Amino acid sequence: MPETLGESYFARRQEETNSSKENYKERMALELAEKIRRIMDEMRAGGETIEGYQRIVELHQQIASIFERETEGWEVEGRLTEENVLAEYQAGGAVMSANFSPDGKMVVIGSYDDGMVRVLSLEEKDESGAPKVLAEYQAGGIVRSANFSPDGKMVVIGSDDGMVRVLGPKYYLQ
Repeated sequence: MPETLGESYFARRQEETNSSKENYKERMALELAEKIRRIMDEMRAGGETIEGYQRIVELHQQIASIFERETEGWEVEGRLTEENVLAEYQAGGAVMSANFSPDGKMVVIGSYDDGMVRVLSLEEKDESGAPKVLAEYQAGGIVRSANFSPDGKMVVIGSDDGMVRVLGPKYYLQ
């Protein structure tokens, strides 16, 4: 049975949409790769830093995520409002780092003013309705970076005292 004009048009539009998505992904990945190259050049010229390596790892993760899956429910140019806020937590100071656990059930945050690392539950709430604090750790300075290990069983932090610490918060991951 011959294709109708409408079927042909929609099939062609779908191909164009898929092609433009792939082109967009490739452009984004190339931009991120260029950022990595610039960071590496800066580190060669000015010395290697933990922050430089952390940024490179973050950019590599962003590149991998571009090609892993489609993001559902988000518009590329959408505008977020208060209605989009799913959880709030008042940290003890400026938040320098915030990252989800691999399973998406927790968030680790690192604070500037009080030098604290906190692991928050997105499933459990405290008496005020805020995310429950599952663990806290006083770092030796401003916490610049905090992230979960790929399996979610450890947290790595980098702080202004020049230390990188790996925390094994077994007591809250049981």
